[in-house]
Amino acid sequence: RESNVLGDVVSMILEKIKMLPVTTQSALTICACIGSKVDLDLLGLLFREMHLLNDKARGNEEVEEDAISVALQEMLLAYNEDRTEVAFVHDSIQSAAYSLLDPKKLAAFHLQLGRILAQNLSHETWEKHLFIVAHQLARGYKLISHRDERVVIAGRIFLRAGDKAAAASAFPE
Repeated sequence: RESNVLGDVVSMILEKIKMLPVTTQSALTICACIGSKVDLDLLGLLFREMHLLNDKARGNEEVEEDAISVALQEMLLAYNEDRTEVAFVHDSIQSAAYSLLDPKKLAAFHLQLGRILAQNLSHETWEKHLFIVAHQLARGYKLISHRDERVVIAGRIFLRAGDKAAAASAFPE
């Protein structure tokens, strides 16, 4: 019975999300792929690259801000204290946003997010977002057909993420 109620809640939220502007839906699906909370700079980079916005009348940042502000007004997302991140107000909202994605295309979507991050993050933000990059690439790794790309991802990104995780663990080597 409890899972039926949760399913009904996610369905209701999903219907609410489907009535929002397409750009807001897109921002929510990107957020859902990244996690329960998302750095706004990271979201902005992904949103802009995924949409390659070329609207001359309005800048990319304005379209991006509008998409996020609708989600904030609808109380689907909330800012953190210093307004550098947004977070889903409830995990059922994240589940509903994630369910907008076609299950057959999930791996490709995650791979696209991972590639965008791997190619566009500055040196300063690379380490901060390393686990997110590695996670996105891992979700789509099986779709990578080019051997050189697989070697770079496995040999550099996954290895670096593993080293960082080991260094952060409580267990000595």
